[in-house]
Amino acid sequence: RPDPPLLTEAGAKLADDIAAAGESADDHGEAFATDLDLPSNEVYAFHGTSVRSALSIAREGFRVDLAGSGAGTMYGTGCYFAESCTKADEYSKSEVMRSCDPTFAMIIARVTLGRFFYTTERRPEAKFFVCEGDFDSTFGDREAAVGTFREVVVYDLDQVYPE
Repeated sequence: RPDPPLLTEAGAKLADDIAAAGESADDHGEAFATDLDLPSNEVYAFHGTSVRSALSIAREGFRVDLAGSGAGTMYGTGCYFAESCTKADEYSKSEVMRSCDPTFAMIIARVTLGRFFYTTERRPEAKFFVCEGDFDSTFGDREAAVGTFREVVVYDLDQVYPE
């Protein structure tokens, strides 16, 4: 089973590059901070949504009761995140804002995976493995299965924080 590095490695490399240039990470924003809790398998991941939903998530946090309302529930009802912004973009919805240009939204979030249930198949019952206490999240490896993207799902809102 792979250990999902998601953006942890990218964040560490960015921090190293910034330090090698003699600059401060503070000058480059907090998007790839390296203070992730690696023992609990905390990662950064993307969540695509509409602009209105992104603003609501920023104000109030994620809501599991809305899970699946924007897409399916391949791994059960939970909060879905992608390793790739390309995958998250598939779930972003266009909204026309004041500029009259279509606007899309994406959130980067800290997600604590803990001990994850790994699968390469559609598993709508994956949430039950987490509820039984054997796992903390689901890691759907669609990249290994069909060459697309890897996703993670958490079912407890205490495991996710929008940055």
